[in-house]
Amino acid sequence: MPEGLVLNDKSLEEAINMELKEETGVNISYLDQLYTFGEDYRDPRNSV
Repeated sequence: MPEGLVLNDKSLEEAINMELKEETGVNISYLDQLYTFGEDYRDPRNSV
């Protein structure tokens, strides 16, 4: 599964699209969210 940081000025959807494009070269037109972990303390660098 592609993963990466969610920058403070990006939404989850923007971050997902960016990571998928960077890591797989795939552009998506449909996204179905199964679960989101949103606690800020999960990674000291930023949201993941």
